Amino acid sequence: MSGPDPTARGNKPIRRSAGVVLFRMAEGVPQVLLGHMGGPFWRRKDAGAWTIPKGGYDQGEDALVAARREFAEEIGHPVPEGDLLPLGDVLQANGKIVTAWAIEGDLDPGTARSNTFDLEWPPGSGRRQPFPELDRVAWFSLEEARAWLVAMRGRTGTLWTGHCVIDTATGKESAGVARTTIRFGSPSDAELDAYLMTDEPLRVAGAFTLDGFAGPFVDGIDGDHGNVIGLSLPLLRQLLANIGVAITDLWR
Repeated sequence: MSGPDPTARGNKPIRRSAGVVLFRMAEGVPQVLLGHMGGPFWRRKDAGAWTIPKGGYDQGEDALVAARREFAEEIGHPVPEGDLLPLGDVLQANGKIVTAWAIEGDLDPGTARSNTFDLEWPPGSGRRQPFPELDRVAWFSLEEARAWLVAMRGRTGTLWTGHCVIDTATGKESAGVARTTIRFGSPSDAELDAYLMTDEPLRVAGAFTLDGFAGPFVDGIDGDHGNVIGLSLPLLRQLLANIGVAITDLWR
C-alpha cells in the first residue's frame, strides 16, 4: 500500500524543476554557462534575467532525465559526457524545489539554439508570436557576479516580471507586469566573498535571491516579495479575475 506523497502540500504536489550547470576553467578561473531569459519582458533587461538551463518536470519523472532534457532544449546541445556532480536541492519560498547537477565542459555560446514558446504579443493584439526560452547564453565568472553585487551595494534596483495566464478551455488570456523595488544593504567585502563561495550567485538569476544566503543583504523591498522570487500572487489573482476565474477555485 502506498502512503501519502511526502512532497505534497495538501492535495497538491510541490512544483519541481531540474537543470545542469556547465562549468569550465578559463586560465585558471572557474566560469559557468548561464542563459538570458527570452521573451519581450526580458529583452532589454540584464540584472535578474540570467539563469541556469532548467525546467519543470512531473512527479514520477526522473529529475536527472529532466535536467538533461531541459539543457538540450534550451542550449541546443546535449549535456557533455562525463560524471555529473550533484549540487543538491533548493526549496524556494514559492514552494518550488530546484535540483541541479554540475559538469565540466566547453561550449561556444554562438552555437546555442533554444526551443521556443508562443505568447500573444502585444497583449490584446490577438497575434501570437514565438519567443526563445533563452535568447542568448554566455560564460560568467565569480568575479563578474561579484562586480554586479558590488555595483548594487547600498543602492536600489527595480525588478519587472511579466505574467500571462491562458484558459486553454476558452482561449481567454490576460497579461500584466509586476514591479518590485529592492533596497540593497552594504555587505562588507568579506561578506561578499563568503557569499560568492556558496555558489548561490551562480545558480540564481541576478546573482541573489531573497530566500537564500543573500537574504540578510537586502534591507527591504517595496512591492510584492513574490515577484522577486518568481510569481506575483496579487497580480495572478487579478489576471485570473480578468478571464473569469476566481483564484479560490484553484484551491480545490
